Amino acid sequence: VNGDNVIIDIAQAITVDINFTQATVGTGLTVTASEAFQLIGTDAGNYSIGIPIATDTVDITPRDLTITVNTGQEKVYGASDPSYYLYTTTGFADGEDETYLDTGVAISRVGGENVGTYTITPSNASDANYDINFVVADFTITKALLTVMADVGQTKVYGFSDPSGYLYTITGYVFGEDESVLDTGVAIERAPGEAAGNYTITPLGALDANYDFNFVTADFTITKAPLTIRPINGLYKVYGDIDP
Repeated sequence: VNGDNVIIDIAQAITVDINFTQATVGTGLTVTASEAFQLIGTDAGNYSIGIPIATDTVDITPRDLTITVNTGQEKVYGASDPSYYLYTTTGFADGEDETYLDTGVAISRVGGENVGTYTITPSNASDANYDINFVVADFTITKALLTVMADVGQTKVYGFSDPSGYLYTITGYVFGEDESVLDTGVAIERAPGEAAGNYTITPLGALDANYDFNFVTADFTITKAPLTIRPINGLYKVYGDIDP
């Protein structure tokens, strides 16, 4: 106006605003960018300027989200599974968490109760704003522990035969199982010897895919045989003779 000295300083253009019509996933969304320019010149104080620069359409694509089952989850044979399987979710946009999903995460594992590994699988989760990647892991069932104890107090008298079987007790079975389920049954040995004294009884040999074994020894005692010493009836001497 009136020949005022006002210049648009292009070099100082600053982007101040970029506006999307929505924040969620979509296609063909309108986005507008506008810039503010600095004015210079002796009369610049009398003027202001703001120019819309561009209007365009854009797509907002789903964000990657990864749901990973935690490794190292396990239980002992015969125990119950945990109340829930652990997993970790990575990739949420700032301020969001699993409560924002349209459908929550479900976790399941392959069926089976014997010792071994069983796949835990996350599934079911879905959301319009996320592409979801599921990563499985193994759940491990470890062996339960059986304790095989030779019974204490087993004995025989010197000179007699050993019992037909040495006694032992097994503790730690689960699911109401007993020795009949073992892949290999228990064997019992005792240290050799027939003189009176103590001889170690050792349980051994038992094997099973679902159990580890702890063997506890005990002593087998050979007690002394009784001897009875008595004078022979009918011995005599004549009066005045020396005793035999």
